[in-house]
Amino acid sequence: MTKDIDKFNDIIAEKIKIKEEELEFFKDKVIALDNQRELPLKLIKSLDKQIYDELESVNAKLEDLKEAYQARIDSGCRSDLFWRVVGITTGATAQNVTQTFHTLQCVRLSPNPYPRLSLTERSGSTRVGGLEPVVPSDDVTYITTSGKSTFNYAVGIGIDEDKLYGLKYYDEPYTKDIADTFVTSFLGRVSAASTEVTILASPLSGVSDKIKIGQNLVCDKNVFPLGFVEIVGISTVLGNPDYTVLERTATATAGLSTNRYKLSSISVTDGGDGYSLEDDAPTVTIGAPDAQTAIGTAIVSAAGTITSITLSNVGTGYTLAPTVTISTPFSVTAVGIATTGAGGSVVGFDLVEPGIGYSVAPSITFSAPLSGTTATATATIGAGGTVSLVTITNAGLGYTQNPTVTFSAPPLGTAIITATAVATTHFGGISNITIINPGAGYTTKSVYLPTVTFSDPLKVQAVGVSTISTSNTVSSVILTIPGEGYVAAPSVQIQSSVPDIASNRLTKLLIKDATIDFVSQPESNGSTPSFTVLISDEELVEQVKDLGIPFGTTMFSPQTIGIVTSSDMFGIGSSVRYDNSGYQIAKKTWRPELTSGPINTGRGTIPAVKEPTVGAGKIYYTLGLTFKPRKPSGASFVDAVEGDTITVLVSQSTSSFYWGSPLGVGPVPLSSYVTNCPSCSATVTNNVTNALTAATDAKSAIASGISDLNYKIAAVNLIRDDLMEINKQIFSYRTLIGQIISDIEKYQNQLSYTTTSSIKNSLP
Repeated sequence: MTKDIDKFNDIIAEKIKIKEEELEFFKDKVIALDNQRELPLKLIKSLDKQIYDELESVNAKLEDLKEAYQARIDSGCRSDLFWRVVGITTGATAQNVTQTFHTLQCVRLSPNPYPRLSLTERSGSTRVGGLEPVVPSDDVTYITTSGKSTFNYAVGIGIDEDKLYGLKYYDEPYTKDIADTFVTSFLGRVSAASTEVTILASPLSGVSDKIKIGQNLVCDKNVFPLGFVEIVGISTVLGNPDYTVLERTATATAGLSTNRYKLSSISVTDGGDGYSLEDDAPTVTIGAPDAQTAIGTAIVSAAGTITSITLSNVGTGYTLAPTVTISTPFSVTAVGIATTGAGGSVVGFDLVEPGIGYSVAPSITFSAPLSGTTATATATIGAGGTVSLVTITNAGLGYTQNPTVTFSAPPLGTAIITATAVATTHFGGISNITIINPGAGYTTKSVYLPTVTFSDPLKVQAVGVSTISTSNTVSSVILTIPGEGYVAAPSVQIQSSVPDIASNRLTKLLIKDATIDFVSQPESNGSTPSFTVLISDEELVEQVKDLGIPFGTTMFSPQTIGIVTSSDMFGIGSSVRYDNSGYQIAKKTWRPELTSGPINTGRGTIPAVKEPTVGAGKIYYTLGLTFKPRKPSGASFVDAVEGDTITVLVSQSTSSFYWGSPLGVGPVPLSSYVTNCPSCSATVTNNVTNALTAATDAKSAIASGISDLNYKIAAVNLIRDDLMEINKQIFSYRTLIGQIISDIEKYQNQLSYTTTSSIKNSLP
């Protein structure tokens, strides 16, 4: 009989099964909806980029203006330092006369408010025991060439500012993509039928940092056979990341002269593109001469002399007769053993080693007996410089043991040979060799044949220098050294038009399948197709493993507000707005539901909140001052540096005042402590004027075209509305998935208890 607890457990198990089926159903719904996001998201990112680029082009002009102002400071015709009065005290001199002392500090111009100086005590117009007064206003006192002056500490001097332009986004929890396949996007180039895609952005930009092997690549233009392709390799190469700059390496060929194997000229076959008259002319590298050294073998006669030399390679490129070196004859001293008979005389002789290299018969010496007559013998020379016969001329007498036999060593004779070369006969090869001295003592044995060595033909590598035309191409290559020893025209390589610096490196992606079309930047119709990197299939599986979020999670709060700052952020948020507020750039989170007014939580009241101030920020220009601070140094004055502090004595008169040297060592005119900067050069002034004009024009253009810009923003927000409808559905399904997962965990927890034997046995 089935127990009630078993029936209950079966019901719970069936509930788990149903919930798991519901879970798979809603997961499929989420993934299907997520696929619907791709088209609107692609359009949004494209419009976001257009708006972003338009705003960034103005910011770039403002940045150029900042650099032009800073260059004026760096040139020395403006100063960003000044003397600030940071203390005023009174005291008596050595003559017991009350005087006023000023403490000056060398301060750098800053866009930030200058710090207030503390007020400890004030007596009349001076501070006793304290620093700068802050009455009647919060002013900073500083020194000019004409005296003391003041400015408001929060405003400053010598600094100007502009508000930057940006695209502000509003982002809520429901916009998050649970399976976002986007990694990054870029402009690139690829040839037809190629497996390499070049990213037109420097690796320093960070675009390639997020790309991994195994991820997928798609393109606005139909260049991949399946619509996408897998990335199988990543590398870096030299290249210009600016696609608007045409770059093509020039090519050239060498012309060969008929005179002494030199080059006659270098002909530019393709002038390339992207070279600049402002840069050094590209380096020209000419291949090495290819002349070959002759190879020969000596022919040895039976008499041990060299009769001729056979050439296995006559060589090439000889303009002068080479020297010929022949190795010395190889020699081996002969060895023999004598045997004696009963009478103490030599009765036999064995030639153990006939020797090598004998041109004359060697002498033979026998060791003497203890008493008696020493044996003698003569040698006969055979073919190849060897001993062929030993004749005993005196058998000797009195030997009690076999005597020692010694042959004299072969005399050495080195052959002396000279050779002549006729270049026209064998293209600079050796045509004839004359034996001057045949030598002696050479052997015909192959292992001991002499070696013949010819000197190398003269080789001088050619050198060329390129010139650049006004159209940014290589117009010619001039031969400064025509070289020597060229039998065939060498290769000629011209340096790339892109300087080999860190920022001029490009990333190349090796792809699995070859392309079916090409992508250039820009295309012939003016378009600039972009590539998009998507996560790998494995990464996608990891992202959607758990789609659930807690049931009841707020869809619209908290809201995040920020500024679009890079290509990775295109398409972010539920809406975007144009911003030129000047507010500090930051990402801030807040709860919009708290704007309606104070909310009583039962534990206290939460006041109404306001939308946080987030903007594209400001850019500050250091305009500089026309004067700069000086300080005493011995008997003269030198330029002050930031942080310098000095104390000076003020002598007051009816018409003017003077600043004394420290602690009153004689009055010194104010001009000694502050001096005018020199006039700016015409180049520096023109650069500032041109940058200012460009920045002003750019701001005017954005202001006059604001209606068109807002139209684009309105359009991208309308497309975002469609995307957000999909996101809301996805968010709702995810909350259902979260609840289902919670229910499954609850049922599984029940079974963990009700299936135990202790529970089952205690119930009917």
